[in-house]
Amino acid sequence: MSIMKGGTIGDPIETTLRVSGVVGVSGPITISGPVTVGVSHVVGVSGSVLAVPIDLASNALVVSGVSGSVKASLVDVSSNFVAVAGTSPTLRVVQTDISGNLQIRFTPQAAYCVPVALLFTGATALGATVFGMRLVSNSTRQAYVRRIQLVAGFFGTTAGTTAQYVLQRFNVSAPSGGATITPARYLTTAVSTDFTVVRFASEGLTTTGMVVQDGTVGLVYNARNSAANSRFDFVTDAVYGAKPFTLLPGEGLRILLLAASVSGDTLTGTVEWEET
Repeated sequence: MSIMKGGTIGDPIETTLRVSGVVGVSGPITISGPVTVGVSHVVGVSGSVLAVPIDLASNALVVSGVSGSVKASLVDVSSNFVAVAGTSPTLRVVQTDISGNLQIRFTPQAAYCVPVALLFTGATALGATVFGMRLVSNSTRQAYVRRIQLVAGFFGTTAGTTAQYVLQRFNVSAPSGGATITPARYLTTAVSTDFTVVRFASEGLTTTGMVVQDGTVGLVYNARNSAANSRFDFVTDAVYGAKPFTLLPGEGLRILLLAASVSGDTLTGTVEWEET
């Protein structure tokens, strides 16, 4: 069963439960005492993890397999959120999987975003890298990319050609040259990002030593006329317990031209991520 809706911790929960295999049960059900919940798909933890049990009266979640047992400092059944104290970093329940088990992942240290803002005033050659961001190689964090939004536009003289951009993951060397951008923190008191290199240049960045990984993340094509714009929206999250799109220390994202630019091409957008 899974709790669809809940109340305040410490009080009896009166809510509608989705119960399978029980005949003649309807209406609100009050739960008291321990509740055993199976937990699977824990990011960053080797092997299975089982919560045994959640005691709603004492607000305790005992988790085995995470360097000893820990207890929850907060259980909010209305939002399906469990903050687990005593782990580094903290664990939290984000959703239930298709089997009704709770999925847990690490709470990020902070979340960030950075804009993409490119205006082409001339021809930049096919194959040029025009945007790049890289997690510093000695970072102790991983970056979980949550969303990438890009919009390709055109305001020049109509032409029978197409602007083409590709988004790729890379490692080894960071891009150089161009202009730098400082990522924004979602919370001003959060730690600074470990993306120490975020650069853009419509005429192309220097990419000596850069090695592309894992093929193509995304493509954006746009016809070159004033009425055209093309959108790319890449949303990534844990899928049945797997990690979202992840960048390890030394890895990064870049935007590369698949066709030479012309005056009037534009590419704007935002990259959003968390670091854990």
